[in-house]
Amino acid sequence: MLDEARTNPHVEAAIARHGCSQPTLPGSPVPYYGQCAEDLIVNALLGAMEPARFAEGRLRYLDLGANHPVSTSNTWRLYELGHSGVLVEPIPHLAAELRRVRPRDVVLQKAVVPTLESSRVRLHLSGAHEVSSLSAEFVAHFHHGRPGATLADTVVHTLMVGATTLDAVLEQHFAAEPPDLLDVDLESMDLPVLRSLDFERFAPRVIVVEPSDRFRVEPTRRTSELLSELLCDRGYVLVARTAVNLIFARLQALQASR
Repeated sequence: MLDEARTNPHVEAAIARHGCSQPTLPGSPVPYYGQCAEDLIVNALLGAMEPARFAEGRLRYLDLGANHPVSTSNTWRLYELGHSGVLVEPIPHLAAELRRVRPRDVVLQKAVVPTLESSRVRLHLSGAHEVSSLSAEFVAHFHHGRPGATLADTVVHTLMVGATTLDAVLEQHFAAEPPDLLDVDLESMDLPVLRSLDFERFAPRVIVVEPSDRFRVEPTRRTSELLSELLCDRGYVLVARTAVNLIFARLQALQASR
């Protein structure tokens, strides 16, 4: 008899619908929280690359543009498994919620910029806070032509927030060891921020980044192509691509885990 606690309800529903026989080994009902289940891919990668530290809950992550504590989060599942890290989120009410829900994590209420030209920058808040950005053009572009989109969906208001750079965060919180996972979701700032990273000092094992190809940072090239070129030149390989994100692993770390 199958263990109901370990039975995948989707598998069971399909079996019942098609009159299939029962499997002899149950499928695990693994939940996911990433937008396209990227967290499952990331966890499988890190579990293979760092099996002992993964099992002991000792991995560390850096989540840029963390947004919601749980929904569309590529680090929440790691947090539930006992791991911890640093979450960077400029929107005040979201940063407060991150601190409340994820007390083991360090939460920085800041925007991440490629170069620190000013200690404060203007954040353009969208009616859908997940796409708030330092670029008003990006917010407007995201909502343009979407069914049912209204003016309220675009820039609702602007807010001045503190700013920092990726290397400054790494220097402060990951000086001894780079993060196992770097998750980047900066709504059009992903490419310029990754270009600013000192890979000689801080080379994460896994990088998840959202290219937002519908909005082109450089007019003649897709951002996903530019990200792939950048990271492959820095010793990474593209291991997965979803409808939303690219997932890269450091080749040296992959080879060391064989």
